[in-house]
Amino acid sequence: MGKLMLSVVIQVKNNAKTLPLVLVRASRHLIRDGISHEIIVVDDNSSDASSDIAERLASLIPYLKIISQKTNHGLGAVIRAGVAIARGEYILVMPADDSVSVEEFHKMKRYLENGYEGVWALRNYEDSFKIIYNLAMRITYLRTILEGTSRFFCFKNLAFKKLLVQAKINSYKGVAELLQLAKNYQYKVKYLWITIT
Repeated sequence: MGKLMLSVVIQVKNNAKTLPLVLVRASRHLIRDGISHEIIVVDDNSSDASSDIAERLASLIPYLKIISQKTNHGLGAVIRAGVAIARGEYILVMPADDSVSVEEFHKMKRYLENGYEGVWALRNYEDSFKIIYNLAMRITYLRTILEGTSRFFCFKNLAFKKLLVQAKINSYKGVAELLQLAKNYQYKVKYLWITIT
């Protein structure tokens, strides 16, 4: 395989029910759209069959790599492990819970190709009850608080690896540290509202 456009790092923790669908959809979408890629599953010591399922799917899904952590290290270690072996020009981090689709990368790519080092997804709810919530999020400090809860974001490879040299991420709270470090480095980061189910 030549130069890769995208490395997809999928965070797995007891996602046996959703992981097969997430992997198959991601692979089909990226192949269909001609995006050169690799998919990196990082299992954080799941107590269900997540790791076994990923291993079985490896023979069916091209360019699937699996990292199985034998002890629970947390979200930060999962991200670090996946990013460390990622070879793509862009690195997309996403959960294995089927709450968001790799198809959202197309929206992100537009910004990454035009001067942004990263794109950070913010939750955009669909149902009408939450319309008010979304409006409030756009105009208040709540957005800043919830930035750190995002598990769907993309950075250019070199920028991401530079952030992880300084970052101490080891939890959801630590994920927000990536944004703070990006600001410290004066990286351009686009906040993108996406639908998360």
